[in-house]
Amino acid sequence: MMSLIHIHVVDAPTSFAPYDEIELVLSTKDGTFPPAATDGANLRFDVPVEIRPDKSGTLQGWGPAVNRQPDGRRFIYLAWLGTAGGERTMFRRLKVFLDTVSLFPGHESVYAIHVNGKDRRGGPACASATVLAPG
Repeated sequence: MMSLIHIHVVDAPTSFAPYDEIELVLSTKDGTFPPAATDGANLRFDVPVEIRPDKSGTLQGWGPAVNRQPDGRRFIYLAWLGTAGGERTMFRRLKVFLDTVSLFPGHESVYAIHVNGKDRRGGPACASATVLAPG
């Protein structure tokens, strides 16, 4: 069954040198997609994910937006895109790990993950996302 993961990005920066403009998008095997909702610096991505056990019986997320690390951990990529010198490019990626929520199989569910959009210096967050408490 398909479930929906809402990734709430809090306090995402809207500028970052040397880029004239930046945006955060969902990066999947099918391409990149804008947020489902924005409110200034706060973004929400709605990511459909199938929840089912892997070969070892551990519940995992599956689907075009789900990536897998060599250690088996599953995550969703968010990508920072920017324009500099007239060229649009991806300049950072943010991993949102699915093991930050408890997954339940067998019924449709909606999960929420809240992450910080900025790194400790105020730039676009990258590498592993800092998960925040909801609210």
